Amino acid sequence: MRSLVLQLSVTIGPVLLAGMGITVALIPNVARRRPEKFYIVLGFLVIGTPTFYASWRELRLADRAQHDLTVKQDQIVKAQEKIIDLRGELISYSSGGDSFSYLEADTEAPLSARTTASLLITTHGHYPVLAVRYWISELAANGDRNDQRYWSVGIGGRQDYLLAGSNLIGNQIVPGEYRVEIDAKNGTVIEDLKISICNGRVDQSITVKRNGKTLIDRPFQRDCS
Repeated sequence: MRSLVLQLSVTIGPVLLAGMGITVALIPNVARRRPEKFYIVLGFLVIGTPTFYASWRELRLADRAQHDLTVKQDQIVKAQEKIIDLRGELISYSSGGDSFSYLEADTEAPLSARTTASLLITTHGHYPVLAVRYWISELAANGDRNDQRYWSVGIGGRQDYLLAGSNLIGNQIVPGEYRVEIDAKNGTVIEDLKISICNGRVDQSITVKRNGKTLIDRPFQRDCS
């Protein structure tokens, strides 16, 4: 009921005010007579006040509607951004993202009777590394499969997936200089692994690259010079 009255005020009010204004303009003597003058002023007040209020209220409602629309649009934009972020997360989880794996010697374990070191496969990154295959060859072969030294070490393996952390791969390796190739769903890692024995402990130097970018550059930790 209240909204109907406001709507009528907005619709009819200006018409009545215009009619009263025309009447005053066309019949000037009406405005000079005392009773008529009082009723004209009263009419302007009676009609003008609700008309003004109705117009003010309509503006308020329009401003509120515009504000609500702006809020909804912001919410939609933020929801779209979250969807894009989630889509990126799903793609990273399904591909491995920027995570990578590499091999290293277990420097904490004691040397075996044959002075060989245990090998660990270590994964860095928030996402799992998928479809992992690795092969170790002599560094001097420089990754050339036609070089007999490429096949001389004979250590390789595969993993369906690897999570962040280190795990023994069940192989022992003697001190030396090695090239490690690790293929995964998110790319190939090339590692130069140098293992030595220093003061009865295993020491190592590790350089890991992917697509020409250095991911790890760790020198020997012990001074055996």
